[in-house]
Amino acid sequence: AEGDGGEGEGEGVGGGRHVVVIGAGPCGLFAALTLARAGVRVTLCERGKPVEQRGRSIGALIKRRVLDPESNFCYGEGGAGTWSDGKLTTRIGRNSAAVRTVLETLVTFGAPQRILLDGKPHLGTDNLVRLLKGFRAELLRLGADILWDARVQSLILKGGEGGAEGEGAAEGGGGVGSAAGGGRGGGGVGCG
Repeated sequence: AEGDGGEGEGEGVGGGRHVVVIGAGPCGLFAALTLARAGVRVTLCERGKPVEQRGRSIGALIKRRVLDPESNFCYGEGGAGTWSDGKLTTRIGRNSAAVRTVLETLVTFGAPQRILLDGKPHLGTDNLVRLLKGFRAELLRLGADILWDARVQSLILKGGEGGAEGEGAAEGGGGVGSAAGGGRGGGGVGCG
């Protein structure tokens, strides 16, 4: 949403449900995608920056030794593994239906087809950047809100409904923002 460091206008219906997903690492991205495809209104909160800006932050760290504490190897779109060459490790069974679904989804968003056949699939950082842009575009197309620079400070759970309070910064200025799950149809907060 404009003015709060985010993108998109969440218009999913999902029976009035609204879920806040914390973190745009692999689990958070897949949780947000699954919920958005089910018609649930999703707000994805990420402490760091989109992958393009994150790449510039990492470049500044490597070349000029300038650290952005909120956008670096640890924080930002794609999670901590984005700049670790994209090795895919499966511990629940390489041939399981769940793993196959994840790999097929990655291919849909730009991963090389070979990961569907390789015994030890590997994406590579260059492919991850393209894949993350595709993943984000699909979330926005489905009506998800994405809040960047949204560092969650605390979670408040009341009466079975959840909410998240965090500190956010829009481009050119800072501020305090919040995203709450809940409402008539229920909702919740998920960390990924």
